[in-house]
Amino acid sequence: MSVISGKAYWTFVPEANTTFEPTWSIDIALDEANKAIVEADGLKWRNKNDERGDFITIKRKVTKNNGNPNEVPELVDHNKRILASDKNFIGPGSEVNVQYKTYEWNYKGNAGIGADLQKIQLIKLEELPDQLDDELPVVESGYSASDSISEEVPFNS
Repeated sequence: MSVISGKAYWTFVPEANTTFEPTWSIDIALDEANKAIVEADGLKWRNKNDERGDFITIKRKVTKNNGNPNEVPELVDHNKRILASDKNFIGPGSEVNVQYKTYEWNYKGNAGIGADLQKIQLIKLEELPDQLDDELPVVESGYSASDSISEEVPFNS
């Protein structure tokens, strides 16, 4: 197993990202020392010219290939005590250590090395921005939701 350190981005632990195949994942920005670890493990890092700079995505599928459920990757604090949460709370720029295990894969004639997310150690938390913050002002006159509500249902039954 290997451990890399860096700033976290797009962290989906303990809630999985369900946009495609349900997966727990984290993007970690890499400095030169951590790029060397990743490269020594046979993994590839990327750069999409955004705030992450050079980064790698480490992930774990919610369901194993045999259909059995996978364990949620552990979240621990700086003293290695388990952090209990049922919601994602690690925001962009949080400092983390990430433990992963490499594995070989073959799929439709392609092959490579992947990284299975084992554990995230939270060193410095940057909280997720409140998604429900609403900075829109109330406008005194304008369209109102009550303008479109009528007792008559507009659909044919």
